[in-house]
Order: sequence, then C-alpha cells, then structure tokens
Amino acid sequence: MATAPDSDPRVRYEIWVSCDDCGDVIIPGEDCELIRSALDVTLAYACVTCGRRGASPVADSQLERLLERGFVVANATPALELLEPHPIASPFGWDDLLRFHELLDSTALIVELLRD
Repeated sequence: MATAPDSDPRVRYEIWVSCDDCGDVIIPGEDCELIRSALDVTLAYACVTCGRRGASPVADSQLERLLERGFVVANATPALELLEPHPIASPFGWDDLLRFHELLDSTALIVELLRD
C-alpha cells in the first residue's frame, strides 16, 4: 500500500506496537490501517522485523489523535459467507440412522462402492 509521501500524511508518524513474536516495535504510520468493526476500532499492521500481521485495539483518546493526524478509519466488511442464511435442521436421531442404513442396503451402487 505504497503512496507518495506528499499525499499521505501518515508518513510523518511512527506507531509503537507490540508484536507477539518480536515484542515492542516501531511501525511506520503509512504501514498501519485503522479498521472499524461492529464493536471497536483496531490498528492493523505488519511487523517490520518478522512480517507477522497483528492488530491492536485503539482507545478513543488515541483514535482522536490519529484522526487529527490524517489517519482514516476503514469499515470492516465481513465475508459474504458470514451473511448467508444457514438454516438449522433438527439433529440426526436413531430413526435417521436406521433409514440411512436401509438406504445403503437397498442401493446396489453404494453397496458396491463400500465393498472396495
């Protein structure tokens, strides 16, 4: 996500974060993103030492300072699979299991496949 230094105000800042592998590191501002989820705002970054992606929650007071300095908050959009309806059927019971075995016995092709 490289942009020209003149157009991105974040290049003037360094953000102190804690990487799970490397400990405390300093990330260039232009390599950080603010992402708003349903619950809060997080700072997403890649560690400059190991490259591991990380995220840290941002307190309201810190968020205000970052917004004043030109950082922009992007809205997180969930994967479409999470928004699809997932109807829930009743759990399998003993009768279902018995019907399945009867189906296996009555279907010659399935019986032949299971024998191999």
